[in-house]
Amino acid sequence: MVMGKSPIVLTNWVAHGQLPSDASEEVSMVTQFDEERWCLWEMVKANLENAHKQNKDFVDKYRPKVNFERDEMWLNIKIF
Repeated sequence: MVMGKSPIVLTNWVAHGQLPSDASEEVSMVTQFDEERWCLWEMVKANLENAHKQNKDFVDKYRPKVNFERDEMWLNIKIF
């Protein structure tokens, strides 16, 4: 125990109820854990991109098209 907290144990070890007996098993479990984590990261990233696209499409559907090509306007950059 370090500072009153348990060390981090991979979920596969907890699910099997035992810690690896040799280093080769430990490396394969860590590699598998890393691959699962990477797959989850890719899935989350894809879901966020999809949600962003859906929200953008919805907003753009009702947003009026404004053309600022020839208009002039004043820009106030006064800082409070």
